Amino acid sequence: MKKQYMFTAFMLCFCVWAVVVDNVVVPSMKI
Repeated sequence: MKKQYMFTAFMLCFCVWAVVVDNVVVPSMKI
């Protein structure tokens, strides 16, 4: 149960990180 929770938390953090990268890195590359 705890291992599944850690996996879910990891996926959530990964999704948030992906959104941040998409908002920060992509515009800076377009410039």
